[in-house]
Amino acid sequence: MISFVKNGRLTYNNGQIYYETTGSGEPIVFIHGFTLDNRMWQPQVDFFGKKYQVVTYDARGFGRSSIPSGTYNHCDDLRALLEHLGIEQAHIVGLSMGGRIAINFALAHPETVRRLVVMDSALDSYKSTVGWNVYARNVGIERAKENWMNHEIFAETRKHSRVVAALRPIVKDYSGWHWLHEDTQRPTNSYARTRLSEITAPTLIIVGEKDLAYFRTIAATIKAGIKGSVKVMVANGGHMINMEKPEIVNKLLADFIASPAANSR
Repeated sequence: MISFVKNGRLTYNNGQIYYETTGSGEPIVFIHGFTLDNRMWQPQVDFFGKKYQVVTYDARGFGRSSIPSGTYNHCDDLRALLEHLGIEQAHIVGLSMGGRIAINFALAHPETVRRLVVMDSALDSYKSTVGWNVYARNVGIERAKENWMNHEIFAETRKHSRVVAALRPIVKDYSGWHWLHEDTQRPTNSYARTRLSEITAPTLIIVGEKDLAYFRTIAATIKAGIKGSVKVMVANGGHMINMEKPEIVNKLLADFIASPAANSR
């Protein structure tokens, strides 16, 4: 069965959000990580697009979406996109920054989230133990992108040449806006860490065994905070777990979405 890809741009809040949809059926929305865009989810689009309606998009400031021109919020953008597509409920999946957006979205719009899946997730109000500076103001955007590709966050990922080959053009297309400007994002749930118990959607937490300790600790925090959530640590997995271990991740996702417990809402 061939799944056709449709793309478009939603004009919303003084900007445009680029999106793609593939297949039909229950909607699954995938939210990308920092500096990346919807292309990072290709292994999942290929797999789930045969049975589900897969929605991928570029968050504001990334990929083919507009850079911020004023105050905005990622959760508002996602809600507007779902309304634009006529989607009342969806499975929400996010990695890293995308996981943080997914958690905030589940808190802001619980009625919209059928299941929540976060991978190697960030978490609002969780103090960072990682140095994120790539010195873009000093060395320029292009050199900063090289610094980013060589960052410790991708230490395990760099062992997978096919993943690096897929990531490089995505990072190359990143505008670098967040490295040069104060982000104008208006926080929705800046204390998400203390509100995890409010999340009632069935939740799956996936984390790479060899991801940074920072993300592994966040995964444990999310597991402890969301009642009934399930945490899976993927052996020898790094930060880009969906690209590094697509077969494992796709099976985990497919089983979770199809499980009776996950379908109880």
